[in-house]
Amino acid sequence: MVGPFEIFISYSTKDKDLFSIIELKNYLTTIPKIKRVFIWEEDVEEDIYDFMEKYIPKSDLMIVCCSQNYLNSRPCNKEWQAADRDKKQLIPVFFEDQHIPFLLRNTMGVKWDKSATKQDNFKNIEREVLRRIEKCLEPENITSQSGPKIENSESALISKKDLEALWSISEIADENILFENIKLNLLTNADRLLIEEIIGKLQQATLNERRISGPANLWYRLGRIMDKLKMYDNAESLYKLALSANQKYTNAWTTLGIFYYTIKRNYDESERCYKNAIESNPKDALTWCNLGLLYYSIKKDYAESERCYRKALEANSNYEFAWYNLGVINHVIKGDYIEAERCYKKALESNPNHAATWCNLGTLYYNIKKNYTEAERCFEKYRELEKRKKV
Repeated sequence: MVGPFEIFISYSTKDKDLFSIIELKNYLTTIPKIKRVFIWEEDVEEDIYDFMEKYIPKSDLMIVCCSQNYLNSRPCNKEWQAADRDKKQLIPVFFEDQHIPFLLRNTMGVKWDKSATKQDNFKNIEREVLRRIEKCLEPENITSQSGPKIENSESALISKKDLEALWSISEIADENILFENIKLNLLTNADRLLIEEIIGKLQQATLNERRISGPANLWYRLGRIMDKLKMYDNAESLYKLALSANQKYTNAWTTLGIFYYTIKRNYDESERCYKNAIESNPKDALTWCNLGLLYYSIKKDYAESERCYRKALEANSNYEFAWYNLGVINHVIKGDYIEAERCYKKALESNPNHAATWCNLGTLYYNIKKNYTEAERCFEKYRELEKRKKV
């Protein structure tokens, strides 16, 4: 490549404003060594795949605008993978490390500085683009490698091919910790066998005190899959492996806390995990609420439970479960029925379809306020929602 150079910007259309794509394109086109910058919304002629087929081969570099939207987009992933296969220079631009596609984690990129101006971020991207252009002009550096640095020898713990396969498998479990989001119907028998084989290797490495590397969110996602499959020992090992890779991984701490609470019934460990999650992210409403539930149901420390629920509401004032649980404490423990009614109503403002809240509010009206008309209305709503669940 001798220039002038052409650049392809790969991004999710949902992030067009986040990365100021139009302005970034206009900025880059002012650089003398750059001939043209391709972006989907201006250069598309038919569909996204025709766009890729036409412009990726023509491009010398690809700027990859990484985000959760990007990771969730099949066309976006196909774009950078096609560029990688064609030995194009790839430059990840990102806000958070975990949003970079797994196989680009070891590639030099540009972190978007939220505290800096847009122009300063554009300049940082320009510097990396020019550095790559200079690298392209050096004969010994014409080819590029964007994948992770994984041993190819027989001594490698997990091959690059297996890591790539694992990452693809793990995508059925997104970063959300709600287990229902795992699409187990997409998991093949071959996928399960590979995961079990890798877990065997990991366990052997642990026995031999061998350090295991790899991205934390890969092990976390695989742990969630094992959890859903009720392979609990494997799930626990993978959650711990994720945390050994990243001690501040809030979702992993919270999920492990839920695991110890619901599966292992190890409440001290559950409490420790929740506290570690809160230490890494004090604004995590879900974890505060889970810790409050542990204090309420297991430790019978109602004052501490209430404190946790209020902390959850400081993090998210519309968090329905915190309002509901506060209502229960005031209704059942403190006997503050006015406050209980207020909390139940706040929970229903956030989620009018929370059946348990309608039931508790109806019970309060029936037993305490003797407002039978309002109680019946609440009970009717509760029955309607429960019936809907069974359909």
